[in-house]
Amino acid sequence: MIPEFTKTRCLSVRGFSLCEVVLALGMFTFVLTALLGVLPTAMMSVRDSADTAAVTHLAEGLAAELGRRGFSELREETRFFDGLGGEVAEHEAVYRADISIGPSESESLRRVSISLSKAAGGPSRTFGYVIFEQPS
Repeated sequence: MIPEFTKTRCLSVRGFSLCEVVLALGMFTFVLTALLGVLPTAMMSVRDSADTAAVTHLAEGLAAELGRRGFSELREETRFFDGLGGEVAEHEAVYRADISIGPSESESLRRVSISLSKAAGGPSRTFGYVIFEQPS
């Protein structure tokens, strides 16, 4: 025989059933797994966007610098940069810039191609510019 106070106490206590707890944990696990599955793709996309922005910034800076030079100072060269765009030695480099000077139809124009890539290798992005010099 169960004492009367135990019966009322058990009936007044409310909570979640085992089925509800297992179902909630299953849903939580499914959502967490889906989010963790998307995370590497999102991180790669962010990294690629940052690389594209850095490479574009480097190319624009190099083009501006080459534009300030006289035509006699333009030459093909390879330069190395860190992640912030500062010029560094080859062994410290994050980015590699290959600058090539192409043929031109005019005495006052020069075609310049700047090919930027990761110093460790990988795909490169090439930017084409035309540099103008005022005739003397």
